[in-house]
Amino acid sequence: MNRDRLFEKFRNGEDSKVEFKRDQVANYGMAKELVAFLNLAGGTVLLGVEDDGSISGVSRDRIEEWVAEVCRSKIEPPVVPVMSWVRDAAPGQDVLAVSVTTGPDKPYARVHNSRKSYYIWVGSTSREASREELARMYQASSRLHYGMQPVPGAGFDALDWRRLTEYLTCVLAGDAPDLDDRSGWEQLLYNLELMTEYDEGHVATVNGVLLFGKQPGRYLPQSGVRAVCYAGDAPDYGWEYPEAVVREAIVNALVHRDYTIAGTDVVLSKRMKAGVRYARNQALVNVMRDYGHVDARGMGVRSKIIPGMREHNGTEPELIADDHRFTVHLWKEARR
Repeated sequence: MNRDRLFEKFRNGEDSKVEFKRDQVANYGMAKELVAFLNLAGGTVLLGVEDDGSISGVSRDRIEEWVAEVCRSKIEPPVVPVMSWVRDAAPGQDVLAVSVTTGPDKPYARVHNSRKSYYIWVGSTSREASREELARMYQASSRLHYGMQPVPGAGFDALDWRRLTEYLTCVLAGDAPDLDDRSGWEQLLYNLELMTEYDEGHVATVNGVLLFGKQPGRYLPQSGVRAVCYAGDAPDYGWEYPEAVVREAIVNALVHRDYTIAGTDVVLSKRMKAGVRYARNQALVNVMRDYGHVDARGMGVRSKIIPGMREHNGTEPELIADDHRFTVHLWKEARR
């Protein structure tokens, strides 16, 4: 790092990319800041700089070895930082810049006193990640898909065996174990990722509860669907939208939703219109496809929703993505 870049960082102050630390910071404090950078988009810790941006310099002996040991023993999984010196950042004072890029193995943890803690940056402050934020990092890194996580307390009695048997025999045209063959069911549902091992036993996975749970809302309150019911076959003003389009929109909302939070994933609407195939919850998509609710191409927006509305009334559906939801607007008539 050259002097110009260093002083630019001083002028901008601390934020989600830069942290100032005096060189006598404890190893667990240093690990906390680096972990937060790793779990976001990378960043730099400037050692030898006070909170107010004044340069106090580096005096710790063999500090590069100390940083390397922090990254090896206090961060899990271990990382290799990039270190660069800025000599005479102030008269007679050197600064060591310790940089990490966004980590490919998120989430990263700080290990201290035999405890793992996961940190993220919010503004200019690092804080411990919530359960929801941690789950989303696991999912984004593909180390553990959220749908395969165990649901504590959701044992065999939490699943609807009638629907499971119907799915296996009628939909998949296969065989189902006898209801009293518990080990047979365990192995079968484990293979289908609908159950998993947990506390020396078997419980349903998130996918198992969502697809075949008797009361999904009991275990996953965020999995609910709100609907409006009208007396008769349609509201008083008549059915204004093609049934196939509405059905496709609902199916997409269910299978592509981010069940780690009360919302859906951020999917770029322009890419969906162009026909990009996307599946956040592939297991849900597979089962819905088995039932005939999802086609094999996975292009419902491009092949059903958009042409369906154009044919119906000449309107173009509006697809709106934000941080926690994906909204489809279907228009009753052309907008002026």
